[in-house]
Amino acid sequence: MDKNKVIAEDFPVYRSMFDLMNVGKCDTTRRIVFNELMKTFEPYTIEGIESRPDGEFRSETFRHIAQKYTFKSRLLVINVEIGSEGYEVDLGDDVKLIFRFVRKMNGGIVHPSNREENWLYLILLYRNTMNRHCPFAKVKKFLAYLKEMNNCPIEKVFYRPHGVSEWRHFDVLKICNRENATTERLTRAYQRKFNSTPMKMLDDEGSPYWQIPF
Repeated sequence: MDKNKVIAEDFPVYRSMFDLMNVGKCDTTRRIVFNELMKTFEPYTIEGIESRPDGEFRSETFRHIAQKYTFKSRLLVINVEIGSEGYEVDLGDDVKLIFRFVRKMNGGIVHPSNREENWLYLILLYRNTMNRHCPFAKVKKFLAYLKEMNNCPIEKVFYRPHGVSEWRHFDVLKICNRENATTERLTRAYQRKFNSTPMKMLDDEGSPYWQIPF
């Protein structure tokens, strides 16, 4: 495969406003410029190309996913300095799941990995319209399909429940009924629907990540 060819696994090329302005490393200058730019900044998202079953893939895991589901890379630009990348898979009936493979860790923030596929981190489950289809059942069906893969590399599936209404950049996804998706409600719902358990591993806010049986 041509290494310069853009495929579904590739994330959009992006440079933050800070990078483009060459603000420098002075903390005081960066803080002043950051605050000024944030007065008019609005979060936005950039999408990559959609996968096809007959497409080219660097990862056999993504090739497996593409045989049944359509996925694309998505960049959420949170502020003038930070963007967050993830893969968004369409689970059907307007249900979407954003995920990322990450490096093994003992706690703190997750660190994405483009090579290791042992730990699967579920970032966000959402839908744009209300319907009778259960999003949790669709996630479990997706995970079961992953497990069917020959020599599946995934060892651990985990997530961090967090109310989406508290993160302004998720506005760009036009999430349905997002005001009800509080951290407390998500924690209870995910635990019940996924039979998940809290991990000893804590996030950067001191709350546990949760593991889904796989």
